[in-house]
Amino acid sequence: MLQPTLVLMLRTCFAILLATVSTYARTNQQALNPSQIASLNNFGTSTSLAFPTQSLGASDATSFLVSHGWDITKKGHVAQENDTSFISDPITKDGWVYAIDYPKGSLSGTGGAEFSTYWNNSGTAFGSMLVHYEVAFDPNFQWALGGKLPGLRGGSLDGCSGGKDSPDCFSVRLMWRADGKGEAYAYIAASTSFCAEKDVRCNEDGYGTSIDRGLFVFVSSGWNEVDMIVQLNNPPNSANGIIQVYYNGLIAVNKTGLQIRSQDSITGITGLFFSTFFGGNNASWESPIDQHAYFRNFQMWASESFSKASSGITSAQIPSIFQLLTLVGSVVLLWIPFGI
Repeated sequence: MLQPTLVLMLRTCFAILLATVSTYARTNQQALNPSQIASLNNFGTSTSLAFPTQSLGASDATSFLVSHGWDITKKGHVAQENDTSFISDPITKDGWVYAIDYPKGSLSGTGGAEFSTYWNNSGTAFGSMLVHYEVAFDPNFQWALGGKLPGLRGGSLDGCSGGKDSPDCFSVRLMWRADGKGEAYAYIAASTSFCAEKDVRCNEDGYGTSIDRGLFVFVSSGWNEVDMIVQLNNPPNSANGIIQVYYNGLIAVNKTGLQIRSQDSITGITGLFFSTFFGGNNASWESPIDQHAYFRNFQMWASESFSKASSGITSAQIPSIFQLLTLVGSVVLLWIPFGI
């Protein structure tokens, strides 16, 4: 039997080694650019959204979107159009950005902007899609309780936002919460088992589902790069869909085993769901001051293929390398005897 002092030394050394290896693995992930992420997922079709080379006010900004391939649905309608413009990049002073106003006291419907795009009008459905963009916020941006950021959607345009849950559509957006904490925010077919998963918060009032809140944090006064992947479950009654979010090139959200759609009528992913505003749906969510966000470098990749993951395996059942490392380390630490 080992001496007590030696046992203590072994346990301490192994605990330090375990923490060091885990920290090293987390901090030495290789950041990926959007093209690399698309390549990893075999997304072969791509597009990018055009930006002007001069400042444009609200109505001219919308006209530019419509006439330069953004393929806005609902006859070129941009909700809260007066809160949009194209301006010179206020962060890097290089290039042009899509600027969004959040007036003091604004919520959905009174600030920000929202529209959907049809990327693919050929009739071929996309089963998987990646959207990449960069977002910046004013210096000392006041996050309040939170707000929405763009993502992807499919199916009917008359739901899956604003508390209007519907089996005829789905949407997956990003959201900031208090102190800039990020998350994926989804209107999907949320099962009881999915809602019971760690880091999933399903609302029972028709509003969306919060996924992995706080695993990444938005910063103000600089550009944040985000990449979102949605791979639809197939067939619709299966649970093999995937939602992933990369923040500054590193994967932050990785949810598998999802039933994103439940109806055959949802044949694919429509395209970009540009949606940003404060809220929430009551005064506690209002923007506390007049402030702004800025967007640039919208790119998308897609594939006709749906998710090929095995059905019924939820992300909660798939341990990460960090969980496995912690488990093995804990067993070893318990195994080392305390006695002589």
